[in-house]
Amino acid sequence: MPSPPLWREPAAAALILCAALITMANSTISPALPGIEALYPNNPNAAMLTRLLVPAPSITAMAIAPFVGALADRFGRRPLLLGGLALYVVAGAAPLWPMSLEAIFVSRLVLGVAVALVLTTSAALVGDLFLGERRAGVLGLQISARNFGGMLGIVGAGMLASISTRLPFGIYISALLVLWITWRAVQDVPRVESKNTSTQEETRGWAVPLAAICALQMVTAMTFFIMPTQMPFYVQSLGHPPASSTGITMGTLTLAGALAALRYRALAGLLGSQRVLALGYGAMAIGFAILAPATGLLILTAGAAMVGVGFALVSPALPALALATAPDHRRGLALGALTTAVYLGQILSPFASQALIEGYGFAALYVTATVAAGALAVGAVLRRTSLD
Repeated sequence: MPSPPLWREPAAAALILCAALITMANSTISPALPGIEALYPNNPNAAMLTRLLVPAPSITAMAIAPFVGALADRFGRRPLLLGGLALYVVAGAAPLWPMSLEAIFVSRLVLGVAVALVLTTSAALVGDLFLGERRAGVLGLQISARNFGGMLGIVGAGMLASISTRLPFGIYISALLVLWITWRAVQDVPRVESKNTSTQEETRGWAVPLAAICALQMVTAMTFFIMPTQMPFYVQSLGHPPASSTGITMGTLTLAGALAALRYRALAGLLGSQRVLALGYGAMAIGFAILAPATGLLILTAGAAMVGVGFALVSPALPALALATAPDHRRGLALGALTTAVYLGQILSPFASQALIEGYGFAALYVTATVAAGALAVGAVLRRTSLD
């Protein structure tokens, strides 16, 4: 008799829903940004602060994620996860009430603390509660949920922003349902302690491979993040309406990624994480290669879809490798370091990509991304030692 789908298991469903909140944390308020800026006509810093509201949670999450991971290893994942979900609701929905723009910015920074708590502990719990193909399945479903959650968040926020500028912040209250489900469904496993000094010495060997995985994660995030940060300006430079064209290309990217992530479990079981990495980076390289000479919207959309598919395959493979590399009693720290790598790559990406554009143009940017993703694909193929 076939086993029921993973998403029907209460603990898996709760952790998948937690993942859906991650993308929503940053992107949900994007449609409301012009209205938020208009609420503060007398604030001389309104333009800058408004634009910082979207990346603000990433800044805090990047800074504290390793500390969250260490705390999760010491005190357990569940209390920190539940606390993070509660903080997500409070900090995310706080701007529903009238406050200064500076106070909204602070609430977004606090939201980043919640994101670090939820992302790090939920990923560590996947490692604790699931093994083998089941772990791969939950990680893939988490990436798919992030994509769908981001799409629903932006669409919902756009509809609410047309009614009131502050209403999109109400979407964060939906995390109350996730908090209740998680409280009911997720339990900590007994913590694994290092027994003696010799065991501690044996586990030191995981630090260097984990550092390499984190570096790979940072480069991956830097490369992918040129899509949301530069695509609006790229389509505009080609003469397309920036708002609608960006919506079509990035919407297709997100949908393609969500569907591809649903197949991660099957691919990981068939090929292993190392070959899935190669496949994912290869798809990203093809996508960027399509984008470099593209002029028509259809070709741009096809390239974006390929990048989305590739990134969706790479995204669960990297935490799977981190979970397989770190000892059980250091999974929280490992996932915290990986979280920092993700957000550091996102923050560095606009600086690196803008420098390339100003010096050599958009085509050079996408050629560079093609080479980077292609090199990572070749490296994954040629690596002799299995990453699994």
